[in-house]
Order: sequence, then C-alpha cells, then structure tokens
Amino acid sequence: MIISHKYKYIFIQLEKTASTAIAKELEENYNGKKILWKHARYEDFLYAADKKQKKYFAFAGIRNPLDIAVSRYHLRKLGKGNNKNKNNLRQYLFIRKTNADFSRFFKKFYAKYIYDDWKSKKFQSLDYIYHYENLQKDFKELLKKIGIKQKRPLPLFNKTPEKKQDIYSYYTEDIQPLAMIIFQPYMKKHGYKFPKDWKKPNILQKIFIGFPLHIKHIFARMIHIFLDFPPIYKKAKNIP
Repeated sequence: MIISHKYKYIFIQLEKTASTAIAKELEENYNGKKILWKHARYEDFLYAADKKQKKYFAFAGIRNPLDIAVSRYHLRKLGKGNNKNKNNLRQYLFIRKTNADFSRFFKKFYAKYIYDDWKSKKFQSLDYIYHYENLQKDFKELLKKIGIKQKRPLPLFNKTPEKKQDIYSYYTEDIQPLAMIIFQPYMKKHGYKFPKDWKKPNILQKIFIGFPLHIKHIFARMIHIFLDFPPIYKKAKNIP
C-alpha cells in the first residue's frame, strides 16, 4: 500500500493489477511511500488512519479475472511466489507432480473459489478504480484527478512469461461453464464479458456448483455489511 501526505492519496495494491509497477512509480516520482503491507486492503487502511487520512483520494485497480487465472497458473508453474504462502506452494507442487495443464489447474483450485477482491462495501466507495486493460490511459487520468501532472508514461515490468496473447484459448470447453459460474458476478460488476460462443452452464452445474458459491458470496457480503471491520483488520497499526 502506498500513501502520499503531500498529495493526499492512498493506493490499494490488488494482486495482478500492475500494482507493483504503479507503486514503484508513485514512490519515485509522486511522493509516495510504503505503509502497512503490500496487499493490505482499504479496510486495513481505514482502521489505522486518522480522520484527515480517511479523506485521502483512494484508488485501486481491477483486471479481467479470466486473465488473472491464466497469469496465476504460469506463475505457480514457474515456482514464483512460493515463499509467500502455503497455498502458492501447494499449487506449484500440484502442477509439478501432475504436469497439469491450465484446465486441470483451474478445476482443482477454482471450483470452490469466490473471486472476492471487489465484494467489500468499502472497496466500492473508492474514488477511482483503474482497469488493467487501459492502464496507461487510466493512470494518467487518476493523476489528473489527484491534481498531479504526469512526468512520464508508466514503466511496466514483471510481465508474466510464457503466457499466450489470447487468454481465451486457455479455456477449453469443459471449463468454460465453470469459469462463467465463478466469475459472473465480478465480470458483470465491472463490465467484462465472456465470449459469446462459450459453452453455457447446464442446470446441474448451476445447482451443484453455482448455488453453493452463491451462498458463500451472500455470506461474505453479510460479514462486510454488518461487521464493517472484520477482526482480521485489527492487526493494522497507525499510519505514519
């Protein structure tokens, strides 16, 4: 997470949204500095911030989740990020031991998964949400909204190696219905669309896969709405 007291902004770094590149640029050219931890959420910041800091211009990024899943597969395949958590290591070992392709990886690790970076009520209140797909244009626009003149185009790095240009080619017909069930709420919320020729989920898939995920989604929403600050956020410290 990056903050600037001079320009009064707070950047929430969501994974796989070029957040590392943006954070580096903010630190080097726009008086940004690191606070809390890299992928702290907006709720973490609000819990630790004072009244003035809570009014800072807050922004984060989003990205097509179909693309994120493909990137995650290749990163785990290469063994990157395994030291961060046990789940990363588990995914890497699964791919290594079984020589799993993307389809098998997706079935194993996404079938019971809720894509939840967007569900928080506080996340919806951010001042600006940039799209990874329009990164350069949106980065220029958000700087303008903050009141900062852009010094240069955003330098990019850490691109996922080995990934094909067409992300949709990874989604074979057998996992297309599953992907539509898992990512539909997020895709609809942020204006992303599935290819028109994809195989749609049948009634059994909607009942036995979609319904349990829907219940989990409703439960997660209730936690954020009624508790506002779940206990996990209490580990945040005061903002320096």
